[in-house]
Amino acid sequence: MIVIEKKPGIFFLFFLFLFFSLDVQAPISFYGTQFIGLTTLVIIRFLIYPKISLNCLKLFFSVVVLLETLCFIQNLYIKQEILILVYQRVIFLLSVGILLLDYLILTKEEVLKKALLIFISFMSCIVICQFLGFYFLHIDRSQLDFGLLLGGEESRTWYTGDWLYRPTGITSEPSIFVGVQFGLLSIQYLLDKNAKISRLLGVLSLTLSMSFLGLILAFLFLIVVYSKNIINYFFGALFLFLFYIFSFEIINDRIEKFMQGDDGSNNVKIEAFKYFFSDPNITFFGYGFLFRSEGQPQFYDALLDLTFYLNSLTVFGVFIGLIILFYFFYFLLKSNSSLKEKILILLSLVKLSNPSVLFFTLFISLCFVILKKRNI
Repeated sequence: MIVIEKKPGIFFLFFLFLFFSLDVQAPISFYGTQFIGLTTLVIIRFLIYPKISLNCLKLFFSVVVLLETLCFIQNLYIKQEILILVYQRVIFLLSVGILLLDYLILTKEEVLKKALLIFISFMSCIVICQFLGFYFLHIDRSQLDFGLLLGGEESRTWYTGDWLYRPTGITSEPSIFVGVQFGLLSIQYLLDKNAKISRLLGVLSLTLSMSFLGLILAFLFLIVVYSKNIINYFFGALFLFLFYIFSFEIINDRIEKFMQGDDGSNNVKIEAFKYFFSDPNITFFGYGFLFRSEGQPQFYDALLDLTFYLNSLTVFGVFIGLIILFYFFYFLLKSNSSLKEKILILLSLVKLSNPSVLFFTLFISLCFVILKKRNI
């Protein structure tokens, strides 16, 4: 007789991580792993464990009603079709996270540890293989690009010219990979302070992504996690120095462009924040989930990349945004977590900036589940 385990297993968690991480511009990603994949996991969850708490139901309906209402209000002055479409995707992702909460709370700690170890190693090995494949085996970057391999658009694997390749893993750009991987490493630290190999691979992959943010977060992660032992400062600094020698031209070029106002990634963020104060409607009710489309200003690229702390205000407006921030900081401060854990969560939300970021919902859900279980 086969006994079905009523608690999430490693396979369920692995595919949950995968579907919330595979973020490339390809139909199989949006319609396959995100829509069909996550829906399937929710169905499996209810088939195995059909119970759902009253609090989750209240939260589910409150989020749907609030976001649909906000979408309607913002569309009155934004008037862009992309706003409505992205709102529905955000509502779907948040709904999945809420409907899985009761089930994820049942997860055994050891099972979650193993699933994180496997998935962090999996993500790391892909980036390491992409790096070695391009620089040492001279494989064309199109053959290493998951966006192209899955029948979609090319990922942002370049920065200046064809000589530089930046691994993106199973995401569409290095900074997105960094956000996912750093979030996974932070969640792992909440559960397992003694992780070694997977943590080392994770930090290595952050630096090999060639993302300036990845370099900074790798350095900060080492400081936060290993701050008791000064020799770890030395090895961490040495590792980052060697990486800087390898990529000093990239970093210096990025800094120079920013100072000259030509950095398409950072200077546009300043314009995006100015846009927030350009109209009282936007200031009070937010500009919602806007992406750059044809005929729209370039700074639309940066509207949803202003960190969780600014995007809570700019996306939802000052009224709702302040409530979100107040509840978040109240929950974090009152939670049974150490200072190091709090810092890693705060750092993760630099790149996991809002619910339109695919991995954001899973990160918030797992943090809530882990910290909530400590008080049970």
